[in-house]
Parts: sequence; structure tokens; C-alpha cells
Amino acid sequence: RDLTMLEMNKIHSYLAIKYGITLDNIGGGAQGDYLATDGTVIWDASVYPNYHNDVIGIGRDDNQGLLQKQSHSFDDITRIYLNTLQPSNVSNTGTFNSDTSYVVMGSDGGLMCSSIATLAEVPPTPFLNSRLGREWKVTKSNFNQNFSCDFTISPCATGNDFDTTCLALLVDDDGDFTNATVYNSLSGITFSVSGSVITVSNISSHH
Repeated sequence: RDLTMLEMNKIHSYLAIKYGITLDNIGGGAQGDYLATDGTVIWDASVYPNYHNDVIGIGRDDNQGLLQKQSHSFDDITRIYLNTLQPSNVSNTGTFNSDTSYVVMGSDGGLMCSSIATLAEVPPTPFLNSRLGREWKVTKSNFNQNFSCDFTISPCATGNDFDTTCLALLVDDDGDFTNATVYNSLSGITFSVSGSVITVSNISSHH
């Protein structure tokens, strides 16, 4: 039989999560939404649609045998994963505690370095001397575990002496980062730098 639109959306979502494909959201409405096999919306493309770029995610959905423990954007600028990043998804030893469990993230496509505009939009305390221009929206569904992300900065941000104790994760819910919550290495997350890749580990529901 022909598949219904709902069934096709579930299949598209499965493939998009598995292969790091961003679903098209040009049509508006539910176009571009990601659905779990039980019909739960795990990424609503109409909520802050400017973040519907390079959408990636990890998830477990036993109904269709999805067990995606790590993913990255096509350009490999952003990675998300359980446990420790491995050469392949199969070799990642991370486990999901619950079925139908997802973390999905997308970006606004901003610069992977600082600019005058982003410098003007940082919290007043603690002192931060720069902020990446790119912002991410993160959606969690039935997921209450730690995860990690890698971010590859652009050449315009290199040449700085990165002291990991000075790095911070800014979390905001209104798009204005002057009132963002600042999480540093004292907040339970870990920062590390390898070349041009910044890793933020142990991001939890607290953050």
C-alpha cells in the first residue's frame, strides 16, 4: 500500500537522524519536523526556524532499530555523541537508558568565530572576551543523560591561546545572550581543545 504522510515523515526522520541529513522545511507547518516512530515530535522546524540548519541528532528507537550514538554535520563542524567519540557508530560503547530517546540540534549558521556583534551580546558577568557567532538550538525528548559536542572553530578564531578554564557554555532561551546562564568547568562540564576543535563534555539536564 501507499504510505501515509505521517508514515513517510517517520521514515524521513529515521533516515535523517541516521545519516545526518537536514529535512527541508521550506513548506512551513509540519514540513521539516522530525518524528519518533510513536509520532512524538522530536524536532519542531517551526519553532525558531532560523536554527533549522545542519540538523543532527542521536537517538534510540527500538521500533525501527535506530541506535544512533554519534552524529556530525556534513561539514563536520558540529558533532554530538554519547560517551566518547569513536571512528564509527557501532564502536561507540555509549548506551541510551530509555527507548524513544533523542537529542536533536541545529544551528543558525553563524560564524565559528567572534565578531563585533557577538562581542556586544555576552553576559556582563563573568568577564568573557569573545563569543562564537554561531548559536545552536537543542531539543531533548525522553532523554535524561549526559552527552558531548565537538565544535570546529574557523580560521578567523585561531591564533588565540585557549585556556580551557576560561571557556564557557552559554545557555539561553530567548535569543538574547546578554542574560544567558554561563556554565564553566566548575559547573560539571569539561572543556578540552585539540587543534581547532573545542569539545564540551558531560552536558547534562542541569545545563
